Amino acid sequence: MRQSSYPKIDSALCRRQLSDYGTRVKSLFDLTIDMGALLVFVSQRRGDAFLRSGVLFVSDSGVAKNRQIQNLYNNGMLPVCRSFEAIRIDLANKILLLETDFFDRIHTTPSGSDKIAVFSFDKLQEVVRDQLLYRKANPNLGAAKR
Repeated sequence: MRQSSYPKIDSALCRRQLSDYGTRVKSLFDLTIDMGALLVFVSQRRGDAFLRSGVLFVSDSGVAKNRQIQNLYNNGMLPVCRSFEAIRIDLANKILLLETDFFDRIHTTPSGSDKIAVFSFDKLQEVVRDQLLYRKANPNLGAAKR
C-alpha cells in the first residue's frame, strides 16, 4: 500500500510516554555505568514500512502511524544519549533493509540479520574501543555525569 506521507501525530499526546521513555533511558545509563559496563543504544526500525524514493510503502494504514511513533521514540533517545555522552547507533536511518530482510514486522530473515550484524560490528568496533580507552582513563566518569 502506497502512502504519500506519514500521518500527522500530535506529539503532545505522546509527550508523557516520551518523557517516561527518556527517564527509563537515563536509568539504564545509570545502572550500566554503576556496573562498570558500556551502554550502547541502538535505534530500531520496522519490517512493515519502507521508504522508496521518498515515498512511504506500508502493509496497512495503521502501520504508518506506528512507524511515526517509533520514529518519535528513536528521536527521543538522542537528547538523553547526548546529555550523558552515551553511545547511540542510528540503525533505523543508516541501514538499508528491504522487505525480503524481514519475516514479519519485527523479526529479520537471515539476510536481514547479516546486514544488521555487519552494520553493528562496523559501528561498534571503533566506538567500543575508543569508549573503553576513554573510560579507563576517566574511571569516575559515570558519577560525574549524574
